[in-house]
Amino acid sequence: MKILIIAVLLLISQISAAQVKPFEVLNPQVSQGDTLIIRINPQWQGPGAGMLIDGRGYAPNKFGYVYVGIRVDVEPAKYQVFLTEYGQIKTDILPAEFEVSEKYFNEWFRGKSPVLAKATQERLTKDQTLKNRAYSSINLLEDYTIGKYREPLDNMEVKDEFGTKRIYGAYDKKKKNIKIERIVPHGGVDLRATIGTKVYAINSGKVILAKRMLADGNILMIDHGSGIVSMYLHLAKFTVREGSIVKNGQNDQLIAYSGNTGGRNVPPHLDFRIKVHGTYVDPLKFIEISNQLK
Repeated sequence: MKILIIAVLLLISQISAAQVKPFEVLNPQVSQGDTLIIRINPQWQGPGAGMLIDGRGYAPNKFGYVYVGIRVDVEPAKYQVFLTEYGQIKTDILPAEFEVSEKYFNEWFRGKSPVLAKATQERLTKDQTLKNRAYSSINLLEDYTIGKYREPLDNMEVKDEFGTKRIYGAYDKKKKNIKIERIVPHGGVDLRATIGTKVYAINSGKVILAKRMLADGNILMIDHGSGIVSMYLHLAKFTVREGSIVKNGQNDQLIAYSGNTGGRNVPPHLDFRIKVHGTYVDPLKFIEISNQLK
């Protein structure tokens, strides 16, 4: 009798396990510039588990969550998500699907591209190298976050939206059109902030960069784990340093004061950005989606 009961319980557990999906796309309807969130269920988590999307592999964090940044220029379409093991697609697991819809982004004609002096170009290249080096140090498997994300300012007023197409070129008066040289999507949101406004970390993490740069001014980058990095540009002053651990909790973590550093004639504001696995995403939408689904 005991053997029969054990066999029945074992069969029930096997049936229940088979009914649990190996992974789930938590927000299968996304737009350009959004963040896709996938959860690998515990039975299928392991050191070799991962996801494959559009030919690119993504590693989950220690809780089985995978965050994917959707580029602003990605083709609107349906995409498949495959579960992988040590880089190989698990053919016995059916893929899931998500759909990317097109999103309208504002346009801003900035005139001709500035001609940069050699010294300026060299400084910009050096700054980019420092940012790349900091980004390469992030911990993809960790999740440093605690609880919900918060906004970086107490009062949020958007001056320039994420993804705004900053168009550089020459205006032809006869043809009444613009001969486009290049288009640069805005990688963050510009938030209204007077000099000295308190800037807070959006969640717990590790400060991986806190430096003065030519175009960005005082820039601070925080690694939140899971391939998520928040950035704060044009700051007046840092209150944390590289290597500092910032904590999310009852007392909001002050990390800096806003300013107008960097570039030419930069008005006081905070340029707030988030990168997910190397892709700039809408930071305000990221906070909204993450707080809903986490």
